[in-house]
Amino acid sequence: MPKGFTEQEKELIRDKLLTEGARLFDQYGVQKTTVDDIAGASGISKGSFYSFFNSKEELFFDILEKTEREFKAKLFGEVFPESESPRESFKAFLDGFFTLMESTPIFKRLISSDMEYLMRKLPEKRIKDHMAQDYEVFETFYQTWNKKGVFRTLDMKGFTGVTKLIFYLVLHREDYTQEEYAATKAMFIDMLGDYLITK
Repeated sequence: MPKGFTEQEKELIRDKLLTEGARLFDQYGVQKTTVDDIAGASGISKGSFYSFFNSKEELFFDILEKTEREFKAKLFGEVFPESESPRESFKAFLDGFFTLMESTPIFKRLISSDMEYLMRKLPEKRIKDHMAQDYEVFETFYQTWNKKGVFRTLDMKGFTGVTKLIFYLVLHREDYTQEEYAATKAMFIDMLGDYLITK
């Protein structure tokens, strides 16, 4: 635990690190942002930074997981369009899913090379724990729509794999032209909605 700070100071500093880290990662990306940048913006020394986090990558992952919790709350609390057609309602939900990912700063900035970099830098257990949390999100996604009585019965592993394609498509959007990305996203939404919704 950080030494030389009161509990209140520790909480304030940690919040500052999360806030300034998010701002700098959004501005420069995870690979170009340095611990010196984050510590300086947060008003602490580089040595004090390491009392809170083992690396800038662990700070980034904390920010990512905090953002994902907020993302989940928005996704299931706000992106629930209702229409006469369950299929069109689900497609609108998927479109909202994409839009929310594309507009959330940390997701918007994150690209495939960043994820490859993080996989190399972070402890394997941290990655596995995060993947388990992702599975819970996908299961909630499935159960929420399954309760509506219009969803095809699926194996959760298959559904999780398909749902991950949304993240992968947004993550690899730099591999597409703007027109290709928009067309691919629209086709994915149509195909998934037509297959998963039975009414």
